[in-house]
Amino acid sequence: MNLTTEQPPLFYVPIYLHPEFQSVSCNFDFVTVIVVATFICFIPTINSTVRMVLYRHPQKSLTDIHPYVYKSFICMQISEVASTVTDFGVVRIPLTTILTSYYSTSAPDSPLRLFVAAYFLLVYLSQLLIVLFCLMRLLTYRLIFWIWLITSVIFCAVIYIIHFSHGVVCLSLPSPFQYGAILVTSKLSYENRVQTAFDGIFSLVVTILVVVMTSLMLLKLKSLKQLSNTSSRNTNAERTLTITMLIILIPTVFSQLITIMCLVAIQYSAYFLLFRPIFLDCRVTIVSCYFYWTHPYFKKKTTVTDSLTMKPTIMT
Repeated sequence: MNLTTEQPPLFYVPIYLHPEFQSVSCNFDFVTVIVVATFICFIPTINSTVRMVLYRHPQKSLTDIHPYVYKSFICMQISEVASTVTDFGVVRIPLTTILTSYYSTSAPDSPLRLFVAAYFLLVYLSQLLIVLFCLMRLLTYRLIFWIWLITSVIFCAVIYIIHFSHGVVCLSLPSPFQYGAILVTSKLSYENRVQTAFDGIFSLVVTILVVVMTSLMLLKLKSLKQLSNTSSRNTNAERTLTITMLIILIPTVFSQLITIMCLVAIQYSAYFLLFRPIFLDCRVTIVSCYFYWTHPYFKKKTTVTDSLTMKPTIMT
């Protein structure tokens, strides 16, 4: 169903109140191309993350990376991948209108709210675990790791319960999306501006923490001259970790700028929503693939052993 001159524009309104959305048909457009392209690019991320989770170092001891730095990285990447999966189901695929007809006939309190609540849980958890990874790069203490991890999980569980209890709302979107594209979110985020402000402040605080800790880590490396006084293998390991932090930093900052622009220029929020997945995928995809394919921990060590020198004997 296409938008005609007889139909009034229905933007950012719940689709349950308008029966015309029940007959919306999916039309292949550039938004569908973007969603399909980001999914294809996401496949190597899943592959790299699964390989890292299942990898077992033959020496059983982490000589190239601190154990809790490695654990924090794995936790961060698992949460990032899970968050991206729910982002496809809750945000990106509904932008293509393929689910509009189904969602418009579903009850607002359908099982969809399970996935929407999980989406918000993973959004918060992935950001908190990014901070944990950066924190472990500065302070590699076991107690800090477990306190931050357990506190983050409890906090995000509360977020899940809150959003689940409020239910779901599906909102129609304006141009550049085609007629019938929807935004799926929780009723709490739609009806409560305090919640929207909290989301923005939380994201801003996380961005500031990542910037500060990355800067401190660079200063720490410079002061210790760690890259020049260690073996080439450890130098490569440290370089990979440092570049990984920078890869995390850049998309995080740009994503935060998009969030701020959405709040300042509301009329262009649909355009920001369209380009948002690019920065999110840059963070999770590039980090996973770069870390797995460049860190020495995932490469087999070549051990140099003293070989026996065989002296030739002369037979007389």
